[in-house]
Amino acid sequence: MIRSMPLALMLSAASFSNNAEAQSGGCLASFNVDSGKTLNYFGWLPTKSSPGLSSMSCGAADALRTEIFVKYVEVIRAKALTPSAYAAELSARRRTLIQQRDDLRKSLDSKASIEAATTIGKVASFEVAKTSMLLGCFAPETGVGAVVCARGIVMTFVTGWNLFKRNVTDAQLRAYLNTLDQYIADTQAAYDRETKRTSPAEIQKVAENAAQAFAGLCKAIQEYCLK
Repeated sequence: MIRSMPLALMLSAASFSNNAEAQSGGCLASFNVDSGKTLNYFGWLPTKSSPGLSSMSCGAADALRTEIFVKYVEVIRAKALTPSAYAAELSARRRTLIQQRDDLRKSLDSKASIEAATTIGKVASFEVAKTSMLLGCFAPETGVGAVVCARGIVMTFVTGWNLFKRNVTDAQLRAYLNTLDQYIADTQAAYDRETKRTSPAEIQKVAENAAQAFAGLCKAIQEYCLK
């Protein structure tokens, strides 16, 4: 369990009070999802584009809703987002991701059980999604973040989802480890850019984008994924 400041701390009460659907429209409830269906609509992303992201299973889409949105939204909604809080959360996410990457490498190199390494890989996969949401999907300048946003969703809820739902081999975990290495290197510039933001208005946009994405994802699942 990641114990750093939850993403909900960054979703201000003002943003949610302006979004009735996210606040009260059943988006926090369990959905009767048909995991065999496919979600092909990603217009709910604030980035308005999703390069490299064309589809995901409805089971993965609902995991995105519950694991990345609902668990945070339910915890704390009343904390205002500030530039310093935003930078601190970005730093926490990146540190955690790097630690999970390092733990996966150590687990594989020490010849620990494949089950133990797989568990670490799953945690790292979800950390990629959290990081990408902040750096890309919710970023104030969503056009700049579109690639990071889509890449993180693909790594966790397409590639990672298909990988970790079955028995994983050492070779597959090492390939995913290489993907993590590349992702961390490739997102350094985005991390440096986002942690330097000082405008409260820009940071408020992050909270607004998060609320928009939550409501939009919820609506997409209800429209395309229910049994």
